[in-house]
Amino acid sequence: MILLVGACENPESSCGADADEIGAGPEGEVLEIMNLPAGDYYIVADFAGMAEAAPFTMQIVDMNSGLLEGRELSFELKPNYPNPFNPVTTIYWTQPKLSEARLRVYNLRGEKVLDENLGLRSPGQHSFTWDASSLTSGVYVYTLETGEFTATRKAVLLK
Repeated sequence: MILLVGACENPESSCGADADEIGAGPEGEVLEIMNLPAGDYYIVADFAGMAEAAPFTMQIVDMNSGLLEGRELSFELKPNYPNPFNPVTTIYWTQPKLSEARLRVYNLRGEKVLDENLGLRSPGQHSFTWDASSLTSGVYVYTLETGEFTATRKAVLLK
């Protein structure tokens, strides 16, 4: 059982009517909590009847408002890390809206070496790990498209 408790000074004590019980499924299941107002909440988990589970804080963000931690989300393609890399690097980006994401990587001759559909992504920060072990050393250009946004950066593969 998982108890979702609204903001209160001591999450271990009862917060009265702010508490909602959420049924838990099999181990490893992701619980999706919908239609909660943005704010700070506590989750108190009772694993197999052990009421001694320590609570931790979780922030619920209203993704429809486009706000995350008090800032408005905007599209941003960050530099891959590490760069230069051998042979694996991670590409990071932030997107403001729910949209499909696609990553394309080209060598300097303009040949496409990767065309990856990253699927439907929610607003927020995301990453993709690129394994370029089948490619030769050199400079590569990657382009990320999410909905109406497109950005390009370069990555250096050193073997």
